[in-house]
Amino acid sequence: HVVYALNCFNGCLPNRRSDCPWLFSYLERCLAFWLREGKRQERGGKPLPESLAAHSWEAEAVDAVAECVDCLRGLGEDNEDGPTAEAIREGCAWLLSRQEADGLFW
Repeated sequence: HVVYALNCFNGCLPNRRSDCPWLFSYLERCLAFWLREGKRQERGGKPLPESLAAHSWEAEAVDAVAECVDCLRGLGEDNEDGPTAEAIREGCAWLLSRQEADGLFW
């Protein structure tokens, strides 16, 4: 939650990429990684053997994508056109595709 510490938990300080460029870069890479992991089955990938499934990150993807999207949106990155805004939109769409009618995610 470094993002929120930088802006006093959205209390008073705006965030800018120049304030902490390594953090933006890290969040962008993480979002791409977690989307890849989450979409493994959707891409027609074969289920992993049980011995490897325990080491897969796929089961954690919903929470991780949600955290990345939340942080990047909190940094105002969804208000622009470009690769980051596109990744945020992709993350939001993927999260909505994982939501059940009762509001829970799977």
